[in-house]
Amino acid sequence: MASVKLEHIYKVYTGGTKAVSDLTMEMKDGEFIVLVGPSGCGKSTTLRMIAGLEEITAGELYIGDQIVNDMEPKDRDIAMVFQNYALYPQMTVYENMAFGLKLRHVPNDVIQSKVMWAANILGLTELLDRKPKAMSGGQRQRVALGRAILRDPKVMLLDEPLSNLDAKLRASMRTEIAKLHQRLKTTFIYVTHDQTEAMTLGDRVLVMKGGRMQQFDTPKNLYNYPDNKFVAGFIGTPQMNFFDGYLTKTGENVIISFDKASEKLELPFANLIKVNPAYLDGKHHVTIGVRCEHVQIVPAGTPNSLAVKVNHFEELGAETLIYGNVGAADVDNITDASTGIIIRLPAKPEGVEHDSIIYATFDVDHTYFFDCDTEDSIVPRIPVSNAFSVTVRADQIDLLGATLNLPAKVRDYVGAYLTAHSLTEFNGTANIPNDAFTLADQGDLAATVVRTEDVNGTPLLHLNAAGRTFFVLAGVTLEAGAQVQLKIDWSRVGINDDAGDHVVTPIAAFDEYHGVFVNYKTVQGGGSQIRYPEFAKMLEDRVVACQAEWDAKANKLEEDFQRTLDSVTPDEFKALLDQPAEQRKPAWDQLVAERKAQAQEELTLKINEINEQIAKTKAATKQSVAQLKADHKKAVHDIKANNAKLYADLKAKEVADYKQFLATNKDRDTIKRRRDEYHIFRDTFADQKNNALEQALKGEEMVFDNNLSKVKAESKRTIANLKKKIADSKEEAKRSVDPYTYLINAHKGELAKFDKERKAALYQAGLIFFFGIGEYRFPSTPVISGKLIQGLGTRVFTKNYLIEVPHDAYTLSETTGVQAVVNEVADYGERKFAVVSYFDSNGEEKKGYLLIDNIPAPGTHIFINFDITRSRITETGMGIRLY
Repeated sequence: MASVKLEHIYKVYTGGTKAVSDLTMEMKDGEFIVLVGPSGCGKSTTLRMIAGLEEITAGELYIGDQIVNDMEPKDRDIAMVFQNYALYPQMTVYENMAFGLKLRHVPNDVIQSKVMWAANILGLTELLDRKPKAMSGGQRQRVALGRAILRDPKVMLLDEPLSNLDAKLRASMRTEIAKLHQRLKTTFIYVTHDQTEAMTLGDRVLVMKGGRMQQFDTPKNLYNYPDNKFVAGFIGTPQMNFFDGYLTKTGENVIISFDKASEKLELPFANLIKVNPAYLDGKHHVTIGVRCEHVQIVPAGTPNSLAVKVNHFEELGAETLIYGNVGAADVDNITDASTGIIIRLPAKPEGVEHDSIIYATFDVDHTYFFDCDTEDSIVPRIPVSNAFSVTVRADQIDLLGATLNLPAKVRDYVGAYLTAHSLTEFNGTANIPNDAFTLADQGDLAATVVRTEDVNGTPLLHLNAAGRTFFVLAGVTLEAGAQVQLKIDWSRVGINDDAGDHVVTPIAAFDEYHGVFVNYKTVQGGGSQIRYPEFAKMLEDRVVACQAEWDAKANKLEEDFQRTLDSVTPDEFKALLDQPAEQRKPAWDQLVAERKAQAQEELTLKINEINEQIAKTKAATKQSVAQLKADHKKAVHDIKANNAKLYADLKAKEVADYKQFLATNKDRDTIKRRRDEYHIFRDTFADQKNNALEQALKGEEMVFDNNLSKVKAESKRTIANLKKKIADSKEEAKRSVDPYTYLINAHKGELAKFDKERKAALYQAGLIFFFGIGEYRFPSTPVISGKLIQGLGTRVFTKNYLIEVPHDAYTLSETTGVQAVVNEVADYGERKFAVVSYFDSNGEEKKGYLLIDNIPAPGTHIFINFDITRSRITETGMGIRLY
């Protein structure tokens, strides 16, 4: 068993079509993961990349702790179940299940026990000698599952395995697969387009659209907390109801207005506290979503209700679905999809009929809101930021009932705004990220803990200050009612005026550099003059260290071999090893000849004994086959005879009954009807007789085929086991004659493989790559170089890269680095930044914010270095994130 990790996986086909884009996810050991989405969304492509059947364009795929991008499918220790079963028609169930084990040269007795174990789990014990043509679709799928689990894989891959089955069989097979996973505890990755399969089987579900991850979460969270409109509509049957409209905050309430309905809903702001505040201005177009079970029918005149015109309804026994249109009195076209609504109720209410008007309300706690353009949720489970109404003066801000002093850099922004607008203060909005607050003993703000919400293991603090609830990510869980002190990272705070114009812009999380990727030869210029001696020394040290590592491995390999050789070499051979070679050889050859004669004698007896068993098995099989054929021939003869007699009797009876009827009935119409029946019988008699015979013969043929297949399969397995014993006996005899020489020869093969691996490692140690920013060159790490080369191949050296550096990843150097000049010191109170300018590889002047100690004075020319392992690297041409 193993975990599976995908890091920035891309699949780009010739022509630039992206089938999968920037897919990053981690599947835990033993999890059942389901990939779901519409046709063409990239789910099967993703599964095939995991299997090794599709080449990965960029990114890294890990199974366990090992990267497997370049590993052959057969070496990945995975098993795959296909949509069409992929069984060998000429093989029995047993042979199909055992096939993979035979290819891996597993001993026959082990194969026997493993197949019987799997057959017992899957309920196939009675079917082992059947061929696929004599089985149902569900049975064939179980055989395919059995063949896969017998590989004992780290990861089980299933590509829409139930799509060819009918609805009832799919339901039962879902249960079988769930039980199988619980029993095996193997990592399962399952692809389907059926959301019911996804929701019932998956521990976690990845929803995909257009080659991109939409959401990766538990089925319950996908249903209750969709990240976007697509997930909300895709998960759940019937799909969620959607209506377009606007949200407007007025005091402590929020008004919901609809594009296609005149009614408005007024809700307490406390119920929508997590809604992104930017969407509460009544100007941003939003989509309101509510599931059919969260809509209730209420009496006319109920506050916050909508009029619905009923189109039709479906009574499904346990529930009733009512279909209608909101705003029915305001629109002529009731088929308008944007007004459609579905209501799920236990039963149809009295008086609800076609074209009737009913009134409905929404469950506020289960109403969802999405941006109309991006379709992203504007009610995230963990809000990104908090918006506060503030009053700002030249050096102070009124926030949550407290007056706070502004740090120097923020004062600069505010002062420039006040001067430009001839103001002494202004009202506006402060946007503060939830992780820009930190808990402190002495803080800027005091707040009370309302509660701590656990969001997938992340504690989200709900705090209250001055009557306003807001959210903080502090990494701790606190009891309700606790008092806390908060500090604010002002470098991450944005302030807008009432018109929405930016007054204070927060610092971006990363500084951007454009760079290139080059090899050692390019860095050194290819001439006799070495431009970077320190890089030459680095390369030499890498090779020396690698050589030392492999020398140590070689010593250990030799020591282990010597111990094994000493333990298995017989004493009579050991006694000869101390003699000179020319004296040792005659005695050694004589000893080998004596042992060989003895071993050959024993081997001959054993082979003769096994051959006798093979001959007896073949004879018994021949006799059984002959008996089966004789029985089959007799059964066919009896079937034909019985059929002929049965239909002769039927014909005679029908003729007699018809004559009797004519003799006893005089009514003309009755006689006509009886004559027509008789003529039909006479016309169809031959076909009925032949059809009955054909069905009976087919049944007998199937029984015969199954019995014959069983006998032959048992014989084949027995003979294969016996022949394997012969091969094993020969190899053991060869080893027992001269164990010393046998091990020496085997060790030579191991050394050849070892030397090949050592040469490859030394070659890799001699490869070193660099990034270039402007005129500066600095070494990449082996891990990062591998990722770039893995993703782009030889094109890696012709591409341009965006390198994004966090502010605290910088260091200064006295001699080498990106050349920059310090423009100013940006003082944000607790944090101070050196604001520098520099030129990147495109010749563009850029600005960076360095969070460092001992900031140089403005105007100072400096050399900047940064930790590349903490940076993000993206190839800019196709927008492929590589690290």
